Amino acid sequence: MTLLHAAWLGVCLHTLGGAPAEGQGAPPAIEPGTKLVYRGQVARVNRDRTMCEAEKSFRLSLVALASDAQNVQIGWLVSETGRGAWPWIERAGRFGATRQNEVAVYPADGPSLLYDRGEANSVIGVPLPLVWPERPLTAGRTWRAGQREFRVRGPDTVGSYNVWVIEVVDPLGHEQTWWVDAERPFVVKLERRVFMGRGEEHRLTMQLQSVEQLGAATLQRTRDDFAALERLRGALARERQTESPDFTSAQIAELRRQLPKLRRQWAGGVLEPLIKAARRDFTRQAGRDNDVAALVARFVGRPPGRFEVEGLGNARLSSDELKGRVTILHFWDYRDQPLKAPYGQVGYLDFLNEKHVRRRNPMADASRAEVRIFGVAVRRQLGDATGRRAAIRSVKKLRSFMNLGYPILLDDGRLLKQFGDPQTTGASLPLYVVIGPDGRVVHYHVGYYQVNHDEGLKELDDVIAATARSAR
Repeated sequence: MTLLHAAWLGVCLHTLGGAPAEGQGAPPAIEPGTKLVYRGQVARVNRDRTMCEAEKSFRLSLVALASDAQNVQIGWLVSETGRGAWPWIERAGRFGATRQNEVAVYPADGPSLLYDRGEANSVIGVPLPLVWPERPLTAGRTWRAGQREFRVRGPDTVGSYNVWVIEVVDPLGHEQTWWVDAERPFVVKLERRVFMGRGEEHRLTMQLQSVEQLGAATLQRTRDDFAALERLRGALARERQTESPDFTSAQIAELRRQLPKLRRQWAGGVLEPLIKAARRDFTRQAGRDNDVAALVARFVGRPPGRFEVEGLGNARLSSDELKGRVTILHFWDYRDQPLKAPYGQVGYLDFLNEKHVRRRNPMADASRAEVRIFGVAVRRQLGDATGRRAAIRSVKKLRSFMNLGYPILLDDGRLLKQFGDPQTTGASLPLYVVIGPDGRVVHYHVGYYQVNHDEGLKELDDVIAATARSAR
């Protein structure tokens, strides 16, 4: 969709008229302070071309924060119900579009939907419903941009709006239809074909619900609100389009500091729904974090109970083998489907296995305790005769796909329960447990680590190194 919309605007610039006549100024992309509200939905298309009942709905608000003949800055807010949703911090943002830089017309920081297909999530980009022609459209006009053909089918009406209907055709057939306001530079209605998963066809539709012109004071306040949102993003240092709703302890501390101020600033404004969602999620996670902290206090410094567990191939581990070694247990489902980022961070864990286990030089590391890393595939089906074979097959597929070098143990949930299942608190796996040479738990971490590509699981790496040295 990014290239499609960029191509459309490019054609508007170059094919539909180019620069304005001498002495004429090009009109602004859209009047600053214009607020557009759309409602839309996503529905699956049956093989007989009939539409299923929509399983996802959304509401999109757009505000032109600033605009001239060549540039526009848009603030956006999206809410979605049914079939998945982004965490609150991913539901709003701002971006700039420039005529001279066509690919920026639909940037990565624009609005999108998170669609839960069951086996995995898909990200659906929401088209920017602005068109920017410098000269009027005419019936019958066609043009090509790349592999797509654009056809102005003719004038029509949508409710009280007079529109131009534009069809977009690609090599697979009809791709989109736009109903463009005949007088103002925005789309009144839009339909788009979307393919997800193994090629399942869906239909995204959206239609304009309201147009409002914000006053000067309200517009300035809205600009300030979106600027505050961007500052919050910078302070949180959270990677964009992170699907997990959880925040790190450092991010929680920052949110605790900033949310009260933002609640006052955003009250009654465009971003008020965002701060309400943020407070709900923050309160829920803060309570969950207290429960997780209780688990940490319960297990750190104490030896685990007696256990014995087997895994893929010849992998096995018992509590009798813990003394004199550093043992890392990574509890996760190790499921090949759905394969969602960050894949349980198993790639980083495998790097630590290579560093601390496989590359260990016995002569140079004689003062260090032996380190062992085990993945623990937690699948309830492993305790069921009917589902065990399929569960093991899924674990093997993931191990092969990720080319994992560390052994994987199989747990139907009983071993996890012995170590304190964080899912009972509302938290999610993975769970990392580090057991020291004295047989006691020295590190207990629920959820993903905050990482960067250069350092990987640095927090866990430091714990392993320090614990191994403690055996001196």
